[in-house]
Amino acid sequence: MTNLPEQPHPPSQAGAPIPPPPPAGSPVPSIPPAGQPVPPPAAGSPISAPPPIQPAPGGPGGPPYPPLPPGAPPPPVPDTEPPIVVDILVRIAGALVAFGGGAVAAWLAVLLIPLRVSSFGISDGGGVGATRIPIAIVLAVAGNAALVWVARHGTGFRWAVLLPGLSWFAVIAVAMLTTPEGDRLLMPDDWVGAITLFGGTITFVICAVIAVAPSRARTPYHRSP
Repeated sequence: MTNLPEQPHPPSQAGAPIPPPPPAGSPVPSIPPAGQPVPPPAAGSPISAPPPIQPAPGGPGGPPYPPLPPGAPPPPVPDTEPPIVVDILVRIAGALVAFGGGAVAAWLAVLLIPLRVSSFGISDGGGVGATRIPIAIVLAVAGNAALVWVARHGTGFRWAVLLPGLSWFAVIAVAMLTTPEGDRLLMPDDWVGAITLFGGTITFVICAVIAVAPSRARTPYHRSP
């Protein structure tokens, strides 16, 4: 008969407290079978809250970064700016859009100055067809304000807001010239043309001044006692 090697017994923990048995009549928790959801805890039973999430070092509300040892180089800062070539191309594109947009906006305004109701094929004997439609005024005001914004934010330079104004005034000046036959695109006695020229000029001046003026940080208002 072969003698099996004797298995070593685990060391006993002398003096370890023995958990008390459950009180008589207490329900024994049942383990749900596989595939069944775990029932929620009963009302009034203590639920352990998860540990709080510690903020990252250096972040908002978190501990500061540990000091660097003497002579150690500073940690590298990630470069979030675009490449210099892409930045230059974006600025050039913004300048071209602003300059060309000023010329296109002025040319469309000149073409829309003589717009009337009869231009859409509506005419009658009551004079409704001769009613003017001042779309050119709206285009001059809204378009010039948008072009100033594009010039300022598309190029990154404050003085670039002059680009759409230069092309806009150049086209308006050409439209005010008189041909050898005595024809003009922009008549001086046309009220729509006069308001278009005035509104576009005032819009350019106001928007350019706002864009060129340096921004000031707002200070909190303190009421005097």
